[in-house]
Amino acid sequence: MGLRGPKSQNHLNVVTVGVDRPKPPRKLSKIGRDTWKEIVDSHAPGFFRKGALPLLFAYCEAVAVHAGACELIKEGLLIPTAGGSFKANPAIAIQTAKAGEMGMLASKLQLANSSYRDRDAAGTQGREKPKSKRAGMAFGDD
Repeated sequence: MGLRGPKSQNHLNVVTVGVDRPKPPRKLSKIGRDTWKEIVDSHAPGFFRKGALPLLFAYCEAVAVHAGACELIKEGLLIPTAGGSFKANPAIAIQTAKAGEMGMLASKLQLANSSYRDRDAAGTQGREKPKSKRAGMAFGDD
């Protein structure tokens, strides 16, 4: 049997119209800008709505401050005081606070794996709901 019509080209050109990826604000530090680009480029265009951009900015700055605190902690967990004793490095508190902030913002921005896990991935499929110990007590039936 002979071939009919022109041969298909078997390729697609995907064009995204009207949706740009948000650019990092100029106020961001270098680490913050790098984080912004990494996050935005790893999601589909249009994933971050305009209202989420301040949260993304805060997340990227928290990453930068956290990284700075980690560098300061490399100098030591304890630092000398004027009296010759030692105290905990204040960078530890900054690191801890920024890690918490990053976790909260990652959840709000749906960056964390736990933000988008479904029931199947969470392993709840096939589990039965536990039976109440009080079942049947209200109407006297067992």
